[in-house]
Amino acid sequence: MHPKPGQWGIHLVNKHTSVFPWQGVAVRKASGVWRVRGEVTARLRGAVPVHLPDDPYPFCYKEIPS
Repeated sequence: MHPKPGQWGIHLVNKHTSVFPWQGVAVRKASGVWRVRGEVTARLRGAVPVHLPDDPYPFCYKEIPS
């Protein structure tokens, strides 16, 4: 919410997002734009999980161009 140098912040108010960051997952669209979506919605739209090395939990999700 309040980025420090070297970090990026998530906008809490966005006309394209209907969830707050603590309610959803970060999704990088094929266009490079980031959105916060519910995990089920992200997966239904074809987003795949992106993992950091040695971490079983997704770091974010990435939409694959169709």
